[in-house]
Amino acid sequence: MRDAKVTRRDALHAMAGGALWSVGRAASAAPEFYLATFTTDITPPLGEPLFGGLNAPALRINDPLYAKGFVLLGAAEPVVVVVVDFIEIRNVSHERWKHAIAEAAGTKPSR
Repeated sequence: MRDAKVTRRDALHAMAGGALWSVGRAASAAPEFYLATFTTDITPPLGEPLFGGLNAPALRINDPLYAKGFVLLGAAEPVVVVVVDFIEIRNVSHERWKHAIAEAAGTKPSR
């Protein structure tokens, strides 16, 4: 069995729910898409417990932690893709992240 290669265009197409299908057709029928990137420092403040309290609180910052991603804007509601320098974001914290990011991007948490 041969490994399938996925291009950036394929990934964006899938994330946009297939909306990129019409890109490349007649200019009058093609929706316009915009990609906005972002990076923000999400380093916990000094003294904050780490890893859900399993580790001692942070006493110094060796490397800042970031959230990086992009917002795909086009014919449908915006789609946000974000990665974080955290081990995990779960439960209530995950829901709060999704809602805050969706609100900032003007979309729904499911997108």
